[in-house]
Amino acid sequence: MNNRSMSILRGLVLVAMTTLLSSCSTAPPTAPIVSGINDSGLRAGSAADTLSTTWSQVASVWVNKGEAKTVSGSRYSIAFARGSLGAGAQVTISELDPTVADCKIGPNGSVLSKASTLTISYAGTPMELLPTQIKLWHWNESTAAWEQVATTNDLLGRNVSAKVSALGRYTLDTQPPGKAGW
Repeated sequence: MNNRSMSILRGLVLVAMTTLLSSCSTAPPTAPIVSGINDSGLRAGSAADTLSTTWSQVASVWVNKGEAKTVSGSRYSIAFARGSLGAGAQVTISELDPTVADCKIGPNGSVLSKASTLTISYAGTPMELLPTQIKLWHWNESTAAWEQVATTNDLLGRNVSAKVSALGRYTLDTQPPGKAGW
């Protein structure tokens, strides 16, 4: 190879290396989240990491301070006990996927003065195949962990009810979300 060919080859290698090293520092949307927990409450690297996190609002109702009121949308319902809200609030219910029992009830993180009843229907979801193994999980943002919530399971009505003391994300599963079990 002559000097001119070597110079051209070196130039091409230099351009390729410069392009490779100076590319955008933002990871592609399909890259795993390496900081721990993503905004959906799933551990980085879990199979569900690639799921869309576009939430659809299914209910939005104003609830006055001290008012007993039920807010319902899609497969979710929360019955506020009288005096459970310390201030009036626009209560919202959002779902990630209508075929999965997974919701966010807002205002997120609101603590209730009195426990209120959350009811989730699992009819038409994969949980319907394992009704006796269903557990309700609440995402605790303070501890960045899923916590199991005590429930009553109406097997004939195919719904789960629980007394909850905080608003936020709730999901039905047989084990903590993000755990593959292997």
